[in-house]
This record gives sequence, structure tokens and C-alpha cells, in this order.
Amino acid sequence: MDSLKALRIQPIDHTASGFDRFTFPRYRALIAEVIPPDAEKRRVIIGAWLGDTPIGLALYSLPWGEGLTQRRLLSVMVTPLLRRQGLAKKMLQAGNTKAASLGTTELMCVHSSNLTGKMAFEALLRADGWPAPREFEYRLAGRAGWSALALHDWARFLARLQASGYQSTPWTDITAEDRAQIQQLLADQVTEAERAFDPFPVETRDTFLPAMSLVLRKHGAVVGWIVGQSGAKANSVHYSNGYVLPSVRRTGWLVGGVREVCERQAAHLGPQSLSVFETADHNTPMRRFMDRNLKPYAEWTDSRYQTKKRIGG
Repeated sequence: MDSLKALRIQPIDHTASGFDRFTFPRYRALIAEVIPPDAEKRRVIIGAWLGDTPIGLALYSLPWGEGLTQRRLLSVMVTPLLRRQGLAKKMLQAGNTKAASLGTTELMCVHSSNLTGKMAFEALLRADGWPAPREFEYRLAGRAGWSALALHDWARFLARLQASGYQSTPWTDITAEDRAQIQQLLADQVTEAERAFDPFPVETRDTFLPAMSLVLRKHGAVVGWIVGQSGAKANSVHYSNGYVLPSVRRTGWLVGGVREVCERQAAHLGPQSLSVFETADHNTPMRRFMDRNLKPYAEWTDSRYQTKKRIGG
């Protein structure tokens, strides 16, 4: 450890230059932002240097939640030559202290089963006192152009679906009557647990993509919907809100809707744009649906894990 006598670990209260390689590409713009003086708008960024050379970074989100008392640990990385010497743990400890000083009382961390070095990362969290992560979401992703392959592969099934009364309407074309039908379904036929699939709150989000959202029908009557939202990565759409009534679940309405909405995505964003489907870990029927119908066309699948830690006394 003599080589680490010039080590310095401290919060960065200015633009974090020289640290791009120590976080994921999707977060690099965050460390280049000018950090405002207001605590409620300030990210927590912990840098590590050996002399004047950046060697590691821990990055946390802006505060969120009730009272702005929660933050997410976005990434923590150390240069490969200096790993396994406790530097990442020291950065997390500095992050805990800095976040607590800004009023944060709870930290959250989310990571993928496909994370490179997953076991080492989970060991780091344990060493910093985080509870064991639990699975909360299953994801599957493929290029939107898969919808053209499925149009051929599923030709007989899709013909039967059309003969049974399958129809759809782009969200951009829904009427006041459609909205009233959906509200009636939510009130009368959707279970309490399934009300999380209410599509209307999604309309208020900046991520909502009406061009990649559908109302599903049977002989004209609304029986479900699929809602698309822009993903964290450029040119990607996430479909985490898809619902059909029990009366059409076993007859393939959701299968047909998923293919169709991805066909619309391919037309709008190109066949190489990414379609990501997400479901809660406990939603076994949806997970089976994804594995049975979509996995043959997928580029990857993963499970996401979450853990939370109290800080600041």
C-alpha cells in the first residue's frame, strides 16, 4: 500500500473531468454537468486520485422521493490495476458521509444479472453494509425488426387472431369514448393488483411515447393496451405496461399486440432500435409469455436486483 500514499478520495463539487472511463457511458454526461450550489439539486460524486491522476469514481443520483431524502448509487469503479485494495469501499464510505450531509437518509442500488463482475460488486455492497439484493424485475430485449420475422413465423396464428376479432388503435387516435371504456374496465374488471397497469398516469411522463402505444380491441370493444416509453439508452423503447382482460389472455391478444407495437417502432425508429420488455419478478405468467413468445427473437435477457440502505444515523 506504499504506492497509495498519494491517494486522495473526496467529493467533487465541480465538473468531474478525467473520470469518463469510471462510469457507464449513459452516465458520462452527468459528471460533465456544472454542479449547482443548491443541495437539493446536487449529485453526490466521489472521486479518487493517485497524485493528480483520476483512478476511481462513485456516482449517485439527484435526491428524490418524499422530502428528497433518497438517492440511487449509479456506479462505482476503480482502475483495474488498483482493485482489491479497498478503494471502492472507501469511496462508498465517503459517499455515505456526503449524501447524509445533504439530507439523504436512504440509498438504493439497482444492478443487472448481466453486470460484469456481479459477484465482486455484490461483495462490495456487503462490505459497505448493504442488505442482500433481491430480484424485482425480469427483462428481455430485441431489435424492433423481429416483428417482421414474426409476421412470417406466426402467419397462421395471426390469421386466426384476426378472424377472432383482433383489432388495435394507435394511442394517438383514441377517442373520448375509448378513454371512458378504459376507465370503466379499470373500475369494474381490473383487479386491485392489476391497477398498476393503469395507462393514464404514464401519459403525464416525459418518457411516454404515444406513437409506440396501442389500444387493443375485440370486435371494436377495448380489451387491453400496450404502452411504450423511451428508454435510458438512445433509440430504445421500454414496454412495461401491457394488459389484456382475462377473457382474451389465452387467445393471444397480447402476443399480437406486442408484435404490432414493435412493427410500429421499427417504422418510426428503425428496425435496429431496441425493444425492451419488463415484468415484475413475481409476475410468472408474463415471464412465461416473454420466454415462450419473445425469447426466440431476443438479443438478451436479464434479471434486475435491488437493495436499499439507511444512512445518516
